[in-house]
Amino acid sequence: MRRYRISNVSSYNIMIKNLVKDSELTKSLKVFHMFETDQLSPDVGTYHYIVSGLCKANKTKMAAMYFEGMKKLGLLPDTMTYSTMIDCYGRAGKVNRALQLFEEMKRKNVRLDTRVFNSLLRAVGTSYKPSLVYNIFREMQYFGHVPDIWSYNLLFYGLARRGRRKRLRKVYREMKRDGLKPDIYTYTAIILCLGNAGRTKSAYNFMQGLLRKGVEVNVKTWNALLRGLTKEDVIEVAFSVYNDMKARGFKPDNTTYSLLLENSIALRDAKKVYRIQRDFRDSRLEPDAPMQKILQRSIRYMSKDRRTPFDPQVLLKS
Repeated sequence: MRRYRISNVSSYNIMIKNLVKDSELTKSLKVFHMFETDQLSPDVGTYHYIVSGLCKANKTKMAAMYFEGMKKLGLLPDTMTYSTMIDCYGRAGKVNRALQLFEEMKRKNVRLDTRVFNSLLRAVGTSYKPSLVYNIFREMQYFGHVPDIWSYNLLFYGLARRGRRKRLRKVYREMKRDGLKPDIYTYTAIILCLGNAGRTKSAYNFMQGLLRKGVEVNVKTWNALLRGLTKEDVIEVAFSVYNDMKARGFKPDNTTYSLLLENSIALRDAKKVYRIQRDFRDSRLEPDAPMQKILQRSIRYMSKDRRTPFDPQVLLKS
C-alpha cells in the first residue's frame, strides 16, 4: 500500500478519512497500524475516522475496542466521536451502553450538542420506553439546545411505538410553536402512533387527508397505516389500502407484504395468503429475514390446505 514514508499525523488522517469515506475499511485499518512503524501517535481525529468507519460497517465490538483504546492512551474523545459511538450502540440495540456514554460525557464535561441528543434519542427510541425518550428530549431543552425537526421526529417515533397519543399531540403543538414544519417522517409517526393506540379509523382518515392535500407520502407511511389495520384485524380495509397504494404507483416492500401475509395467516384466510404469495413472487423482491420466516409459515399453511401452486424455493428465492 505504502510507497513512501508519511511524515505527519495530518497526512495519515487525510488518507484514513478518504479510505473510510470510500468504504475501504480494511485499508484504513492497515494505514492506522502504520503509525507505530513511522513512530507517530494517532490523535483524536485519527480515532474518530476509524470508529466512524467501523460503526458504518456495523462492527460495533471493534468500534468499541478502538474507542476504549483511545481513552487508555489518554485521548479524550470529542463530541463527534461520542455521538458516533452512541449512534453505533443504538443501532446494535445496546441502549444501556449508549446511555452510559452519555453520562460519561457529562462527567467529563464533553460538549453536548443537538447531534449528541439526536443520536441518543434515536438509540433510546428503539427501547420501547417512551418516558425515557421524553425525558431525554426535555433534558436536551434543559441544557439549552433547541430541538430541530429530527429531534422532534425521533421523539415522535419513540412515543408512537407505544401509542402515546396524548403526549405526542402535546409535543406536536410545541413543535408548531417553535416554527418547525412537519415533514413526511412526522406524519408517518402520527399514523403509527394512532394505529398503535387502537385509533385505526383516525389513522385511516389522517392518511386520506394527507392524500387529498397532495402531501408526498412514501411506502413507510403506507406501512405505518397497514401496521395499525393488521393489528386490528380489519383485513378487508387493509387490503383496500394495499390496493390503493399500488393504484397510486407505490411499490410495496418486504414490510408491506409481511404485514399482510402474517395477518392473513392469523385469520386463516387462504385466498388472501395465496394472493400475497403470488404478488410477492411477481414483485421479484429479495425477502429479508423476517419475510423469509413468514413465507415459510405461509407455505406450511397452504401446503396443509393443498392450495399452493408455487415451489417454495421460487417464493423464497434462496
